[in-house]
Amino acid sequence: MKWLNIFWEAIGEYSNQIIALAALSTAVIAYLGIRIWKKQLIGSSRYKKAKELLLAVNIVQEDFKRVRAPMIYTYEYPEEKINDEGKIENRNDYKDMLYVYSNRMQKLLDSFQKLEKNNLEALVEWGKGYNEIIVPIRKCFYDLKDAIHNYLEQLKPGFDFHKKKIKEDYVDIIYSSSTKNKPDKFSKEIEDAVGLFEDWLRPYIEKRRWYNSFKGK
Repeated sequence: MKWLNIFWEAIGEYSNQIIALAALSTAVIAYLGIRIWKKQLIGSSRYKKAKELLLAVNIVQEDFKRVRAPMIYTYEYPEEKINDEGKIENRNDYKDMLYVYSNRMQKLLDSFQKLEKNNLEALVEWGKGYNEIIVPIRKCFYDLKDAIHNYLEQLKPGFDFHKKKIKEDYVDIIYSSSTKNKPDKFSKEIEDAVGLFEDWLRPYIEKRRWYNSFKGK
């Protein structure tokens, strides 16, 4: 048992160093644990924000489609203008279209404001590299708003086509002519604008899904 005595003597001689190494090991493990925990928190936060933002921009895209739908249904007109047979009475092109497009645009405005709010929160999360992502879809929103304004201006009683110049391409912006496999020009602009969000956000969602599947969640 001589070797055992030698071992304990060595332990006693280097006890301070061993204690120091143990303390250092504990500190390193704690540091690494905190670091991993912080990464998980950041990953979880970005995953949540990416999902919220992607949902918001997809709702905006759907609301663009509703505003631009060529067909106007009877239920979109003021109730007092619909008779018992379900037909429109006392038509007034300007007032009727103002009513229809005000309601359509209000839904788009509401969803767009939610997107803007989510986008500000995303700027806090991702910083300056992210700040240009929303610019194209914001442009689409204001282009549509201006096109509808121009259209309604032409419907006003007494509008003088000779004195007021209206953009000729507003019709292509207001009315969607997309088919299943071929979007019109403005629809393509909207799709491309949404695609910028997809390109930025989708990797954070897929990364988190992979992590959750790896962890067995």
